[in-house]
This record gives sequence, C-alpha cells and structure tokens, in this order.
Amino acid sequence: MEPVEMLKLTLIVFGIFITLTIITKIAGVRSFGKLSSIDFISIISIASVSISLLSSSKYTLVEGFIMLVTITLFQCLFVFLLSKSKVFQHYFANKTKIVMWNGKILEERLRKSNISKSDFMLKLKKANIYEFHEIKAVILENTGDISVVYKREHKEMHQQVFSDVSV
Repeated sequence: MEPVEMLKLTLIVFGIFITLTIITKIAGVRSFGKLSSIDFISIISIASVSISLLSSSKYTLVEGFIMLVTITLFQCLFVFLLSKSKVFQHYFANKTKIVMWNGKILEERLRKSNISKSDFMLKLKKANIYEFHEIKAVILENTGDISVVYKREHKEMHQQVFSDVSV
C-alpha cells in the first residue's frame, strides 16, 4: 500500500470516528439501550456508509460525511415526528401492549407481536416470574422488554400506569 493511500485511509477512519462520535453525542444515551426500528435502520445505514468509505474509493470523505449527517438528520426527524404525530405513531411505532393479565397469558397478542410462547416464557424467567397468580399485568414494551405489574392487596392501580399501553 502506498503511503498516500495509507494516509487517505487513516483520514477516512479518523473522519468516520469523529463523525460517529458527534452523531452518538447528538443521539444521546438512547442509542446505547434497546434499539427501536429506526435506530436499528440508522445503525445499519451508518455501518453501510462506513464500510463503503473504507473499502472503496467510490465516495470521498466529504460525501461520506454528508451521507452520515443525512442519516442522522433523518433519524432525528423521524423521532420528532413520532413524538408529535399520532398518525405517524400509528403507522411507524412499535406498540406497547399487555400480553398477560391477571396471571393469564394473552396468546393472541403474543402471536400478533411475533413472539412465541417459549420466547415469552424465557422473558418471564429472566424477570424472575415464577408464580402467575401474583401478576396483575405483563407489558411488552416497544423495545421488546417486558414490564411486570404485581398484584397488590387493597390497592388500585392508577390509570396513568397504562396510559401508553394497548389494552
């Protein structure tokens, strides 16, 4: 490899690293947690652009930077629209839904969420749930995680707990 090519490759890697650092700073901590579909798509897109920049001379560093910034801006726009538009949420957001109620697994909801009963049982086991009769609700979050609401004697649950859940 020629010294000029090595320098170009080094500059490209440095440019990608700096750009991704800035993008991660803008996206915030949420980019490291469970991924939403738009986060997943963004990561695949960013990886694809990065690989293209490293593996060929098809794009310049500036063109790669523009593509990475465009992906990030689109992700920010998508998140903004999800937070502001009920119609956009309806068509593009994963829905939070109750998949167990009063100790009974709601198998139709699992099926509609593309989660097998065995996968769900594994999630319950990971959440240390062994006695179904102790459970008021299990909520499948839009990240794929589950939240457990236990029954409490003589206590009614505030409706706001379920405000974003498909009942």
